[in-house]
Amino acid sequence: MRRASRPTVCLLAALLLCCGQAPAWARPGAVQAVNAVADAYTRALRRQTLRPTLSAQSFSAWLRALSHYEERLARVDPARLDAQGRITYRMLKADFASQREALTQGWTVRDLHGFVGVTGIVDALDELDRSSVAGWRRTLTVLARTSRYVDGFLELQNQALAAGTVGPKLAIRSALATLAPLVSRRADRNPFLALERELAESLAGRPELPALQAELRDLLRENVLPAHRRLATHLAKRVLPRGGKVGADREVYLRHMAAHLGPDHASPEELHAWGRTEVERLRGELWKVARTVEPSARSVEEALAKLRARRANHFGTADALLGAVKGEIAHARRVARKMAPLPKSRVEVAPVPSYMETTTAALYWLKPGPPSKLVGEMQINVGPLLGQQLRHELATLATHEVWGGHHLAAVVAMRQKGLPKYRREASFTAFDEGWALYAEQWRDEQGAFSPEERVGFLVGQLWRAARLVVDTGLHTGTLSPTAATAYFQRNAFTSRTAAKAEIERYVAEPAQALAYYVGKTQLLALREAVRKTLGRHYDERAFHAKLLSLGSVPLAEAREAMLEWAERRRCRPLPNGRPPC
Repeated sequence: MRRASRPTVCLLAALLLCCGQAPAWARPGAVQAVNAVADAYTRALRRQTLRPTLSAQSFSAWLRALSHYEERLARVDPARLDAQGRITYRMLKADFASQREALTQGWTVRDLHGFVGVTGIVDALDELDRSSVAGWRRTLTVLARTSRYVDGFLELQNQALAAGTVGPKLAIRSALATLAPLVSRRADRNPFLALERELAESLAGRPELPALQAELRDLLRENVLPAHRRLATHLAKRVLPRGGKVGADREVYLRHMAAHLGPDHASPEELHAWGRTEVERLRGELWKVARTVEPSARSVEEALAKLRARRANHFGTADALLGAVKGEIAHARRVARKMAPLPKSRVEVAPVPSYMETTTAALYWLKPGPPSKLVGEMQINVGPLLGQQLRHELATLATHEVWGGHHLAAVVAMRQKGLPKYRREASFTAFDEGWALYAEQWRDEQGAFSPEERVGFLVGQLWRAARLVVDTGLHTGTLSPTAATAYFQRNAFTSRTAAKAEIERYVAEPAQALAYYVGKTQLLALREAVRKTLGRHYDERAFHAKLLSLGSVPLAEAREAMLEWAERRRCRPLPNGRPPC
């Protein structure tokens, strides 16, 4: 609601909210009630994650649980909620409706594409702290459910076969590639086999260790590995031959677009055309910078080749790369101090796990732990992909993943004491990835990249803009996988192997890759709208701090909340006591 159109309400809100008080119409009981629903729902989701199953009985049980949470939410009067409570209320309502639709309208089967589902057990294990005996017992409990989980997955695949809704062949091949490490007999590739070494190291000297080791070996030999091999065989022999073409099901693609971008997104065709325009614009900007770095180059391709060939741009050893990443994170933190208040937290740097070395260049995650002692971990590939890690790209990487991208956003959200866990741990792709890409651009606006680093930044922006073209082109059938690979290779200035891997990702995760550039652009537009509202009173650090305090929310919610916040700040009483609006 625009307060400026109602001066009396505007002044009242300003008088109350600027002093940190809840508005008179907000009732603590209502806020507590909606937060209680959110907390109970979050606990149930965690139980679901740690008890992975895809059976019809589990779906029925979850529908009954959803009905219970919906009934509790219906007893909350949204008119009695404060601004944050209303966001939580709307997010829960949309979440419940989406899950109910998926389970009752056949989307559970139609959404079974790519690698969705094949990593269910690994995903559950990632949620566990295995530093104690109790943690390892929970791990064994999850592993014991593997065969039952795979049985449910196969049943859903059989339903898809019967209904003729099998996904594209390329997505199924992606699922098989994802399964390859999970069925490998090599401990350095298979995350399940790697558990044996992890158990021995984490519980060394404990009397419970021998029994836990024996149980783990039995589970791996008799349950976990055979089940995943059974799944791989089923996909290869029964599902793959029935796979279709990419782009054959527009309805499925639109559903994924809504999930990642929000319901009010542009059409695939509009995003495709916009992406092509942005790619051309960014190529021109990149050439202007690249020829200052390599003055003798006659094209942007030649300039990039020369820059990448510089000996000083490569790392000879794993220790050299790890040290450089630590240095870049420290520098990114100094830059980010201008962006927003930085909460105390620790960031560790470690190699990518060995079983991910063939596919993952780098990643970031926030370790489980209390909000007062949060630790993020930046993982970098020091194995087979060591030669592809370039010094001039590390500044952008550290900004996107740590300061002021993902780590900053995650830590600020986790520190919001007034938000339920559901909100603090929420993850909306367009907000998460849009913010991280926005952080890159914000740093560029500060002039905080060297010319060589700015080349890396612009190539990264091109990479994300090209996704708009190839993702929409693939899923509307206007670009074949071969044509999409060629376009991406040419405009992201990467190898054919890397481009092909990206295309397979976009096929397996429809619309996810759109969220980066769309999210960044919407956040830039929101910043401009807030700046326009506040005029000379605009404070960018305050804008960023308030935005991140919302947690990861749908961008429509972020826009409404931030515009209301800007109106309240604009309407704060002047020193002479007179209202400015």
